[in-house]
Amino acid sequence: MAKKGATGDWDAAIKFMKEAEKRSSSAGRKATDRAAMHFRTIVKKWIRGRAYAPNARSTIKAKGSSLPLVEHGDLRSNITWGKEGKHFAVVGVKRGKTDKETGESLVNIGWALHEGFKTRKGVIVPPRPFLDKPIEDKTVQRALYKKYVDTFKTEFFDKK
Repeated sequence: MAKKGATGDWDAAIKFMKEAEKRSSSAGRKATDRAAMHFRTIVKKWIRGRAYAPNARSTIKAKGSSLPLVEHGDLRSNITWGKEGKHFAVVGVKRGKTDKETGESLVNIGWALHEGFKTRKGVIVPPRPFLDKPIEDKTVQRALYKKYVDTFKTEFFDKK
């Protein structure tokens, strides 16, 4: 027999709370996944569509292209996302991924682009960060927040 108190059925309330806890955890995981996938897409578009300082003539001649930050597209195509625990995700380049042509670690290339560097021939390459700017952009932050909240609401309230 259900325990009835002054305000209602306690067994039903306890059952509801246990189910809500499970649904909340599941909705949080799915919302994190979708927000991370969305951010990965934003970063890839950011790399391709941003106006970086133009390449020097010597760089254009050496690589055969005037497109800053992109030589082969390996870094951009290897940007991915992964889980860190239940409710955290990381967007970036996985360790072990390499440039197809040079064999150089894409993590090292990403770091060099972030910091800027000086080549063996003394050419200074300015920093061209590709993750910082989208993270700092308020429009991107709002879009990720909206993606997370919308997914959470859908998963928590609309899924049975």
